[in-house]
Amino acid sequence: MNLYLIRHGRTTHNETGQVAPLSSPLSDLGINQAMNVAQRLKDTHFDKIFSSDLARAKDTASYIAKQHNMDVVTSALIREHKKPSEMEGLAHDSEEAQRIYKIIEDNMEDPAWHYSDDENYYDFRGRLIKFMQEVEKEKGENILAVSHSLVIRLLVCLTILGRDLKASHFQVARWRMRAMNTGVTVLEYDKGEWSLLTFNDIAHLAE
Repeated sequence: MNLYLIRHGRTTHNETGQVAPLSSPLSDLGINQAMNVAQRLKDTHFDKIFSSDLARAKDTASYIAKQHNMDVVTSALIREHKKPSEMEGLAHDSEEAQRIYKIIEDNMEDPAWHYSDDENYYDFRGRLIKFMQEVEKEKGENILAVSHSLVIRLLVCLTILGRDLKASHFQVARWRMRAMNTGVTVLEYDKGEWSLLTFNDIAHLAE
């Protein structure tokens, strides 16, 4: 079985370099990207289409699902990592955002620690493992899931490095991986093992 992971189309907050709230919508460019990836995947058979329950992912998934006359199954298990609400709308490189990022990094190996209403790494890892376990129960050849950048990067790292992956190790890996908007990543599940087949394929966005 193959699990196709698609990052949502570009959002207005992606374009401005701000920390996105959960409600961040697709931009005009993001809508075009979603239509492009839907066209690319129109001849690929999918047995089920999952999406994060956030609008930018659901809207991207809807373009793909329309090509297949399928419904989209939403799942909070693959929504984006929840940052502290205090960060929403801040520029990622702003002094305040960097201050909070540093505090979080200093405490990232403590599974019980939170800055405020955020989700720590171990909360995040736990729900993505649950999603992988759900997919493992699915029957069919191809499953598609529309999700978010950090979700995709962590799923890839869990596939390659194992489910005991520490926060500090993911912190190193995440900055050396780029999951572009509507990039296609494919994981294979076979005989109880996960493998990475494709990462961040954006051929459908080529000029």
